[in-house]
Order: sequence, then structure tokens, then C-alpha cells
Amino acid sequence: MHHSRQLLTLTLVLMVPIAVYSQDSDPVLNFTFEKSPIKDAAIQGDVKFDQAGPRPPEYPDFSANNRSVQISKTGYLAIPDPGTSSPYDFAKGHSITLEAWVKPTPAMDASPRYIVGKGRTGSPRSAPDNQNWPLRLVTEKGSTHLGFLFETLKKPNDQHWHRWISKSGFPASTGSHRVAVSCTFGQPDLIRGWIDGVPVEGFWDLGGATTESPIVDDDEVCIGSTYSGLLDSVAVHRTLFSNEEVRNSLRPVTHTLAFERIAP
Repeated sequence: MHHSRQLLTLTLVLMVPIAVYSQDSDPVLNFTFEKSPIKDAAIQGDVKFDQAGPRPPEYPDFSANNRSVQISKTGYLAIPDPGTSSPYDFAKGHSITLEAWVKPTPAMDASPRYIVGKGRTGSPRSAPDNQNWPLRLVTEKGSTHLGFLFETLKKPNDQHWHRWISKSGFPASTGSHRVAVSCTFGQPDLIRGWIDGVPVEGFWDLGGATTESPIVDDDEVCIGSTYSGLLDSVAVHRTLFSNEEVRNSLRPVTHTLAFERIAP
């Protein structure tokens, strides 16, 4: 995948969360990793709890002993789906917001790293490539971008894959970052992304923007599949977040970061 790129150094107002956005956005999945093991989550492979997460003074709204989980590329957490029409199932017309604090290990060009997603586990009980939704990181030449992907009904030439990538990303080895993607299935123009509270634009590729419904089945939800690094405050909401909601729920802290822009 070849892109034109431009390196921009911006002074940004980064945001640190104070509280959940609103009662209407109560998450259907919310792991802070303050306790281990986690109820209803099976540990697979190399997963280490009780790791130091974002803490003051750099991240003043976290506690002084805030904990994260460290996951290697061979480890992940698996959460079973309760069944048909579960809180983790998202079809056309459903809104979803995925968010997490991430501190990935440095990587150059690499395969996408899954923070949290449903489907595509390779389970013999599910169809191959049954991606309902994920929040991913995509790294190109040291710049880490947001990724979102889902599958619709099979079509020739991989046109059943619909992938969104943010044009802006954060440089490697710059500490913990809060990432989020929000969209309504069937309304591709509504997709939004944020890095550290700052809105980021993106583009659809592969099968492009679509109004079709994603594949929905009873496959597991996985946290950290193919990811490597620290994770904290991973949440899934059944609502669409707005820039205003993000601004109203975060306290600004000024930092300077370099964002690298990519374009299709």
C-alpha cells in the first residue's frame, strides 16, 4: 500500500478523561484492568496483569497506582458471546464506539494490531473472515494510525472487506495515547476517530464505504489479538460519540506531538 505522506508538527490540546461521557453511553464492555483475573475473560497465551499504566503527573486524571495489562503478539483475552442479539452484536443501523488507552511496542511497517474486536478468530463454529467490528492500530514507518474494519457478504476481489484508516497518527515511543473510533453501520459518512481527544480524518479503502450490514454471528470478542504492548481502559459502547461529547468530558493538557499524514 503506497501513500503520499507529509510530516506535520502540531501543538495540540490533548485530552485526559475525567469520567464516562454520559449515562447514555454506558459501555457494554469496560475493562480497566485494575483487578485480575477478569471475570468472564479467558486468558490465552502471554498476558501479564498488574503492570504500571498511565499515571500522574503526565496523566493527572489517573490514580497514582493505576494498572494496565501487557499483551504480547501471542497473547489475548477472549470474551464469549452470550448468543443471538447479544450486546456485542452490531448490525446495520447500530452505532458503536470503541476506545482504549494504548502504549504499543515500537514497530515499523507491520500487520494491523487488534486492540479489541469481534469475530475472525478462526473458530470452527464460525465462518472464516467473520469480522463484525474491531479497533486496530496500523503502523507505517513509525507512524501509528487508527484502523477500523468489517466484512459484509462475500464478493469477488475482496470487495466484502471495508476498511477505514486515519490519515493522522502518533509517532512510536511517545507514551500512552487514548484512541477511539465511532460509527453507525449503514452510514459510512458518520465515522469519526480521535487520538488523544483530537479528531482525526480518515478514508475507506478495499471495498470502500458501504451501506450494507456487517457479518454478525456468535463468535468471541478478543482483546489484544496480534497486539503487543500495554492496554488500559478498553471499552465498547452502543452509541455514537460526537466531538462535543469528547470535549465536554475531557480536561485539556497541552503537549506537542508530530502527526504524520497519509492519503490514499
